[in-house]
Amino acid sequence: MNKETYQIRTLDRTEYGRWDELINLSPYGTVFSLSGWLSATSMSLDTPFEIFGCYFDDKLVGGCPIFYKKKLDILTILTNVHGMMPYSGLVLEDYPQNNVRKFERHFNNILSNMAKHFEKLRFFMLSIINPPGLQDIRPFTWRGWKADVKYAYFLDLQNINYSRDVKRNINSAKKNEVLVCRSSDIESYYSLFQYTFERQGLKPPVSESYLKNLYQYIIDSDLGEMWVAKTPDEQWIAAEVFLHDNNYVHRWTAATDAELRKGGGYHFLLDSVFRYYQEKGYTTINLMAGNTPQLTEFITGFNPYLVPYYSVYRGLFKK
Repeated sequence: MNKETYQIRTLDRTEYGRWDELINLSPYGTVFSLSGWLSATSMSLDTPFEIFGCYFDDKLVGGCPIFYKKKLDILTILTNVHGMMPYSGLVLEDYPQNNVRKFERHFNNILSNMAKHFEKLRFFMLSIINPPGLQDIRPFTWRGWKADVKYAYFLDLQNINYSRDVKRNINSAKKNEVLVCRSSDIESYYSLFQYTFERQGLKPPVSESYLKNLYQYIIDSDLGEMWVAKTPDEQWIAAEVFLHDNNYVHRWTAATDAELRKGGGYHFLLDSVFRYYQEKGYTTINLMAGNTPQLTEFITGFNPYLVPYYSVYRGLFKK
């Protein structure tokens, strides 16, 4: 197979439909790589982006979005994630794996050509955080790129088996008549979100306008919903926004009241949402929470399994 038949180029907006089709059919595609998500992020954070597509015989077989961020208005940092995106592309087409040599040849040709193309760009630093499932990053490391491993917890919705502590908290919330429901009150969510960070002496990682814009895109595109746990007198205990695509459900952003959550309301919220998506026919949910010790301590009570995902990066300043 001739590597020269693989061509990398920037997609124009008329090709975004083909890109989204690739995302929806790929085992590596997630909501965070959809053109609408990228555009909403770009608009909200005033950061330009491009989607680099890999074509093989005029067929779009892979690609990766890249945001162009500036540091001190001088140094260009390129990355495939921005705002509250845990990962994005690289994304490759769904390709038969029964012939390992043929699969790896095709896979490696896509990634090695993407790496070569990126190396020609002008940047100070370029980093790519790949989605869970895309674990073979050798075409990049073989070319001298550095790599890092990250972790996420996944829950098998067909085999829910909580720890005794989680079960106890859920039962406590039910006895306290905690209400779990969907909500569209993003202003109240951001207030709790802001409080969650401020009580730790931190600033919220994103602005209220960013969350509002992305949430509006999520609702308009039917890509998720917000769930809230409340006390009987309507105080917000916890809230989360969940996203879904053709591969699985994602926990995206969460906020809690440190005192009110002690009654088990947060556990009850998650259990309610897990069972909701279970009834909807989803089999897997990405709980995230694998890279921060205090989050890990909480989420492992739901007995998830650990999944690694990988980033590659390169520091250059040349063209």
